[in-house]
Amino acid sequence: NHTLEVFKRKFLYFVKHVEGMDQLFEVSFSSLADSGRPFSRCGKCRRYMKLVEAKPKRLFCPTCDETYNVPIANGTIKLQQEQKCPLDDFELLYFTAGAKGKSFVFCPYCYSNPPFPEMPKGSAC
Repeated sequence: NHTLEVFKRKFLYFVKHVEGMDQLFEVSFSSLADSGRPFSRCGKCRRYMKLVEAKPKRLFCPTCDETYNVPIANGTIKLQQEQKCPLDDFELLYFTAGAKGKSFVFCPYCYSNPPFPEMPKGSAC
């Protein structure tokens, strides 16, 4: 019971002083909306998502406030000739990991949210 009371007090103290922590973090970190560069169109709102190069690399849609995973291996991601996924209308992307590395086309939404039960998370369409 004593331990529970200690953690309860710590929690209440943190909640009461969370603004101070926010200010400290704002100095060191930028928000996702402020980082990245316009890259490909979101299938939900049709606006540009930003490719955030900071690890973990990801796509962020500032309009929908959603983040999508991309392959984490060292490599490059490019637009796949502005083609769109037939399931969700997201622009298809092409990942390549160097001259002899793995290359594949993927949809950011399907890569993060597999549309079929047998499709593992993080796989190409």
